[in-house]
Amino acid sequence: AVPPGIGLYLFPTRAGRYCMTGFHYANFDFSAESGVRQCFEVRAGKLSYSGTLAPRVEDGKPVTRQVQDPQGFRVLLEERYPILAKQFPAPAGD
Repeated sequence: AVPPGIGLYLFPTRAGRYCMTGFHYANFDFSAESGVRQCFEVRAGKLSYSGTLAPRVEDGKPVTRQVQDPQGFRVLLEERYPILAKQFPAPAGD
């Protein structure tokens, strides 16, 4: 569960494959229709980005998109966690 607004959440975890199945945002609960929203890989010793969740209300119904915006993630990371951003520089080509 997270409060409304733009947030950046970092979690230490083991290497592996992780899948989003649901989350709570403000007054809304989001769950994947097929049981899995999106999966991503976490590599040992690396900073992984799972995607940007973009919840909203469309036609009176809560919906969310999980988009890939690594450059936006990097900007937010550098603003909110500058020391960590320096420890994990952006990969070449980003």
